[in-house]
Amino acid sequence: MLELPYLKDTDMSIGQVQKFINQVKQKNIRLKRIQILGGEPLLHPKLNDFISMLFYDLMVPGNLLRIDILTNGIINAEAILEECKKDVKISEAFINKKIVVIKSPEGKEKTFMHALSAPIDLGHKWDICNWPRDCGVLINTYGYWPGGACGPIALLFGIPSYARFYFPVKFKKTWPNLKEDICRYCAAGCCELRDKKTGYVTDSYKKAIHNWITDKFSVPVKF
Repeated sequence: MLELPYLKDTDMSIGQVQKFINQVKQKNIRLKRIQILGGEPLLHPKLNDFISMLFYDLMVPGNLLRIDILTNGIINAEAILEECKKDVKISEAFINKKIVVIKSPEGKEKTFMHALSAPIDLGHKWDICNWPRDCGVLINTYGYWPGGACGPIALLFGIPSYARFYFPVKFKKTWPNLKEDICRYCAAGCCELRDKKTGYVTDSYKKAIHNWITDKFSVPVKF
């Protein structure tokens, strides 16, 4: 069995979320949607605090239209979110679908069987897909990354230069070389792999995971 890398202390902190909020407000950026995902966001001990911060600091002033909380559906979301729903205004936001819990459909994880199969290893063509722009900008404990699978791939393959520490406004100018650097490793943009129901770990991912385990490259500095 292939051992997967694990990093400790990679959860977003209150300070990092506040830094993100400050940058959005300073630039007066208008966001259509923020998706809180993981891992499993309902496991984060500060989730209720994050929701309250995003609601009062961004949604109420008009910088944000909607908050989605993406969960695998196993954990009881109502029990976890009970604390923040004690706030009447936040409770109303849930009722009015401005804050929404989205549960992953049963069996959805099976569609990710090919996620660690790199098109370049299998002789397939790849094209930049609509994921990065549709998924917007990803923020994690290491900064801002291109959305969708692009950010995690850049992190896994040791390309810390993809991290940004100020909210990127222009996607293409911020990450102009996605196709060359990232897409060759991404099954999502490969027609031959996208519809496959099975997959396996190809050599590029085996090497990248080995590098993580053996500390062959540095983890990016934190946001």
